[in-house]
Amino acid sequence: MIFFAKYFIYLAAVLGLVGFFGVGKKEKVKMAVDFVLTAVLAFLFSWIGGKLYYDPRPFVVHHITPLVAHAADNGFPSDHATLSFLTALVVLHYNKTIGWIMIAVSLLIGISRVYVSVHSPIDIIGGMAIGGLAYLITLYFSRGPRFYRSFLKAFQAD
Repeated sequence: MIFFAKYFIYLAAVLGLVGFFGVGKKEKVKMAVDFVLTAVLAFLFSWIGGKLYYDPRPFVVHHITPLVAHAADNGFPSDHATLSFLTALVVLHYNKTIGWIMIAVSLLIGISRVYVSVHSPIDIIGGMAIGGLAYLITLYFSRGPRFYRSFLKAFQAD
């Protein structure tokens, strides 16, 4: 779990790049724009969420040493969960196989960060919700109201 909590964010990044390089030139441009807009929105929402809600890290509350070194600051929302999940959603829209693998990796990152006591479940759920909301907003503004069909299509089997 320590390995997953510390290093699987890099696997998410590598898988994101694999997904990016696995699509055509036209899709690369759309995917890059989607990722940048979603990331900017998500981190704006994360900043606001962190100002509105304070959730002390579990190792602080329980007076234990975390399995992964971390500052004793606000744990809400989890940046790892936000970034890995929004990246997974963007990739899923363009490459279902890698996207679903990335969602699994994102879940494993979240579970491991709770396990090592640097986040509580609400931090992970909040981060994933923020990443998902940012992606939905990005789709709406980049593709118009038809985004629902496009987004839902990503979850359908071939």
